[in-house]
Amino acid sequence: MTLEQLVIIVSNAVERAIKLSRLKVTAFAFEESHTEETLKAARIVNGSAITLTPEMNDCGDVLFLDCIPTEYLPKLVLGICDEPICRQIIMTVAQGKTVFVLRKSNEDFQNAPAVCLALLNTYRNFLKRSGYVFLDSFEDEGGKRATQLSFDGKLLARGDLLRCIDAGTEEVIIKPDCVVTMLAAETAKSMNITIKKQII
Repeated sequence: MTLEQLVIIVSNAVERAIKLSRLKVTAFAFEESHTEETLKAARIVNGSAITLTPEMNDCGDVLFLDCIPTEYLPKLVLGICDEPICRQIIMTVAQGKTVFVLRKSNEDFQNAPAVCLALLNTYRNFLKRSGYVFLDSFEDEGGKRATQLSFDGKLLARGDLLRCIDAGTEEVIIKPDCVVTMLAAETAKSMNITIKKQII
């Protein structure tokens, strides 16, 4: 490596560091118990982040959310600004800025109809295409999407399927002797998830 090449590499790194340091990073937690964790994640960008409040007009350059509760998904998809936080999130995306969502909400969908689960998945996928980054659909290492999951049980019921799927899951691999309930098969079909038997 020549001295000129080294100078170019270092100057590019410094330039990127300066740009990162100038970013205004905000964080908002729908669940109050996640406030510190959400702020901690937001500080990874450049070391500083502030909590978003309803009075703020500027959400900054990057917005971190702890989750998006179910009742907010259709509002964000349809652009309904009936609450300050909805307006702030929608305006952030409309300005071409990034919204990071750390996890799914803690709501329990064990008894929800398959069609509702499919609709929620559709909302999340629409938001992904619109500039939202759902961090729970990435694996811990390498940032690769977990599109295939394995199930080791002998009976795959709907509840098992709901526990093992992720927003990005496309396939669930089961053992050759595993039995799939009709309700689990219907749920998988409605969510565009393929259930495949493992080949030995």
